[in-house]
Amino acid sequence: MVADAGSKTQIAFCKMSPPSSEYLLVGSMDSTIGLYNYQDEQLKLYKGHQNQFHKIDAKFVKNETTGRNMILSGSEDGHICGWDLNSQ
Repeated sequence: MVADAGSKTQIAFCKMSPPSSEYLLVGSMDSTIGLYNYQDEQLKLYKGHQNQFHKIDAKFVKNETTGRNMILSGSEDGHICGWDLNSQ
């Protein structure tokens, strides 16, 4: 599979979603994180964190209280950003 990350800047990270590896999460150095399926379709584009100078990681997590799947990312401004995978 070859995917276009939708960004003209460097890729900071690339991760598969556990446990099924259904999704691919791609972080770019332009402060965006893309969620892709394996048909090379971008499903969502997440913004809100700052990532331009350092390779900052993100990960898939499950909120044990709500049962919702989330994406958590660090940010160069010292914040931790989270997005609900099921939200629009």
